Amino acid sequence: VNLKKVSLPSGITAIEKHCFFECSSLKEVVIPEGVTLIDSSSFDDCESLESISFPSTLQSLQGAFYGCKKVNEVIIPESVTAIGRFAFEFCSSLANINIPNGVTVINHGAFFGCTSLKSITIPKSTTWISQLFLGCDSLISIVIEEGNTKYDSRDNCNAIIHTATNVLWMGSN
Repeated sequence: VNLKKVSLPSGITAIEKHCFFECSSLKEVVIPEGVTLIDSSSFDDCESLESISFPSTLQSLQGAFYGCKKVNEVIIPESVTAIGRFAFEFCSSLANINIPNGVTVINHGAFFGCTSLKSITIPKSTTWISQLFLGCDSLISIVIEEGNTKYDSRDNCNAIIHTATNVLWMGSN
C-alpha cells in the first residue's frame, strides 16, 4: 500500500486500535470533527507521518503514535483531558508539543524516547504525571504552569516537584 494522505470522513467518533498500524508511506492525517478518541496503536510505526490534524472534539489521546519518527510538532486541542501511555513514544523528531490547559492526566511514558524534545510546559490543570521523559536526552526546560496545585518547578529548577511532599518527581539535564 502506498497511502500518502488520509482525510477521514465526518461522522466517525473514534479511531480504533491498529487502524493504520505500520502504514509506513502515510505522510499526512486529517482527523474530522466528532472524533473523541484515538485509541492505542492507531498510527504506530507510521514512519513517514509528518502532519497530524486533530479535531477540537478529541478528548483522549491514547498511545497512538509510537515510532512516528518524522512528526516534529504536535498541537493538542483544548478538548483533550488525557494523554495516554506511550502516546508519542519514540517520536524522535518531536521538538515542539503544546499541552493545553484542561489536560489532567499525562500517563506513563507519554514522551518516552522523544530525543528532539527540548522544552515542555505542564499545564496548571494536570494532576497526574508518570515517568514522562525517559530517553528525552535533549530536554533542557521543564516548566510547571503557575497555579498547579499538585506539582511545581520552583525557582526555574527544570524539574517536576511534588508540591505536598517536596519530593523531586523528575528533572532534566
